[in-house]
Amino acid sequence: MSLKETLKSIREKIAIGETESAFAELGACLESGNVAIDLKNHFYGLSNQFQIDKRNRIVVGLDNYGIQNSITQRLLNLIDEVEKSADKGKGGSKKAASPLSILNDDYSQSLIVAKEIERQKLIIQSKIIFLEKLSHEVWTFLLKVLNVAYDKAYREHAQFEKTYREYDFSSWGHLSAVKGIIGGSVWFTEDETQNLLNQFYNWLLQIDVELETMVKSVPNETGGSDARTAIDRYSKIFDEIYSEPDKLFNALKTDFKF
Repeated sequence: MSLKETLKSIREKIAIGETESAFAELGACLESGNVAIDLKNHFYGLSNQFQIDKRNRIVVGLDNYGIQNSITQRLLNLIDEVEKSADKGKGGSKKAASPLSILNDDYSQSLIVAKEIERQKLIIQSKIIFLEKLSHEVWTFLLKVLNVAYDKAYREHAQFEKTYREYDFSSWGHLSAVKGIIGGSVWFTEDETQNLLNQFYNWLLQIDVELETMVKSVPNETGGSDARTAIDRYSKIFDEIYSEPDKLFNALKTDFKF
């Protein structure tokens, strides 16, 4: 098959979306033909960028449609350069400066794209770890709050002493951990999201105060207003605990585009 026929075949593969096969065929063509070294180097730089884009689309799941189109267009431009150099029968010697400058541009572009993809990958991984840690600390703390509030409201005295001691011992550890997790997210969250997270942390502090207030109120052994008040406080805490975290995590899911 002549060079012109080979290049025509490569263009047809690009037209039907077989870009990877087109790269392979053009690479074999350049290796076997009398083609200027700058054209070969241009091809290797472009091929490397294509492989980086392909790998990161698989690993990270990013939509690089625009990058793919840019690579495909530059591949077509390179094919035109190879064909012109063959027509002149000089191996592209007079065109050496132009493809070499294109090579430098492609190499710089590939580095920029690779760095940006790595940055996006790091941000996505950080967001996932952030949500896992935040959810774990928040719900560990809140379930302990519920245990104490329930035992107090429904006069489970023996169990209450145990659950309250456990809560009193660990509550500030959980709250400190939540504050640290929120503080560590400043580099990948917007100001609005930071405000939302800080508001949620203040709500956790408020829940702690509400629980302490409830603990200090002793329910009447025979019922009455004190017992009713304790049950009402438990119901309020229960409702808030099963609504406020959902609001936060749904907002984060939207903000993080998960």
